[in-house]
Amino acid sequence: MAKPADRILYGSPGADGRTPYWRTPTLWAAAAGKPVASLAIAGLGILDEVVWFGGPSDVQPTVRRIAERVRDIVDADLDYPIITTRSGDVLDGAHRIARAHLQGLTHIAAVVLDDWPPPDGFMEVGLKDHGKEGTAMAKPGVTYLNPPSSPPPAGMYSHVARMTPGELAFIAGQVAVDAKGNPVGAGDLAAQVEQVFANLGGILKHLGADFECVVQFTTYLTSAESIPVWMSARSALFPKLFPGGKYPPNTLLVIDRLVRPELLLEVEAIARVPG
Repeated sequence: MAKPADRILYGSPGADGRTPYWRTPTLWAAAAGKPVASLAIAGLGILDEVVWFGGPSDVQPTVRRIAERVRDIVDADLDYPIITTRSGDVLDGAHRIARAHLQGLTHIAAVVLDDWPPPDGFMEVGLKDHGKEGTAMAKPGVTYLNPPSSPPPAGMYSHVARMTPGELAFIAGQVAVDAKGNPVGAGDLAAQVEQVFANLGGILKHLGADFECVVQFTTYLTSAESIPVWMSARSALFPKLFPGGKYPPNTLLVIDRLVRPELLLEVEAIARVPG
């Protein structure tokens, strides 16, 4: 089976108000070694459910967001199966189902689990909607807003992030170096963007969080001429990091230089730690 992307899937709140969550690799670990069946696509209830849009954060189907989903559907790999439960919940594979449906296929490969595997953990703030795979949901405790009184954001950020009380993590500015401290992507801003956010993602994962826990970014560039490249690289990366389609506030600063002359970008973050 193909290695899954590391996303988070939320279940329904329990009687105690806690919301269980699963990371995609956990779902794929539960499916490992299980037989692959052929399911009739017409019988999959997800075809008539709202995913990706709506949810507690009221994600709207704007042209940009629709285009992002279309791209994901077109790129969906039908060579590996979807994951469902016997009760019909789709744990992973909404984009693949959409692609198969568009191609007129009648069946799709699937691993059918008896039930959901044990969750990776619980969030203390309940979600209103069940977390179908790919459903656009705000991370519990953090909501991104653009008040009517504010001008339209000039990029992939929000003017405001609100959060419920909780522990904050202040993450130092990350630059494009690997785990051994070696520079990555010298002279290539797009490559440095990928490395910087990979470093941030690793720190967030260690904290038991993900990018939708971020309350604020501060971004430093060493040249104003790099702004278009930064915008382009962010547009390619953020839909993967923020599947809900809303983004944290970001302040962009252009400075003279960073600690090393080959470094073109630094990003620091504030995040709410789940728990």
